[in-house]
Amino acid sequence: MGSFLLKLVGGVGQTHHYLVVIDGGARQTYLLLDTRRREVVRASAEGTPTGDQRFALDGEASPREASSQEPPGGTMSPAVEPSPLSDEEFSLLAVHLRGRWLRDGQPPTTVVKYFY
Repeated sequence: MGSFLLKLVGGVGQTHHYLVVIDGGARQTYLLLDTRRREVVRASAEGTPTGDQRFALDGEASPREASSQEPPGGTMSPAVEPSPLSDEEFSLLAVHLRGRWLRDGQPPTTVVKYFY
């Protein structure tokens, strides 16, 4: 990952929906920042949590849920799309989103990072 943009695209109450654009648009996904539950989760384009990646705002990443992993010799359940993010990439995004939220005291409208 050479760069990313997190852009606030919606939300309700204490749940904030972000579009994630990675490497200038090479990949896209969505995240939810839930300040009430104090976590960042991967989400669908509609803002529904997918449940396959989760990061507590106290800094603890949780493993993917068993239902999101491909069974040996099988295929993914159509209810859960595979994440376009590795766990490390997801954690990096969540940490930067968390940092801006803690620094500003409110959900940021954008977070942009370039890595060289």
